[in-house]
Amino acid sequence: MFICLCKGIKESEFSTLASHHGTCPEAMKQAMGLDDSCCGRCEADLETMLQRIDDGSTRPSVKTRLHEQEGQSLMFARRLSRAIATMEE
Repeated sequence: MFICLCKGIKESEFSTLASHHGTCPEAMKQAMGLDDSCCGRCEADLETMLQRIDDGSTRPSVKTRLHEQEGQSLMFARRLSRAIATMEE
């Protein structure tokens, strides 16, 4: 399952990053490479995701899974609009 759709970071990669960089949100944002090109969804949920790792609960909630599906749709729409814009040039 993807944690960050913009950067293509899966849950397993996120856990590995957290084990190397700790559960400090700022350190994780840097380790994940979050920047202005990102949609901001994972950044908004970063503290919650890190808390789940601290608590030992890595299974995402239904809300998180629905949020991910919505993000995938948004990412697809962005890619499609970029492709259309490129074709129109």
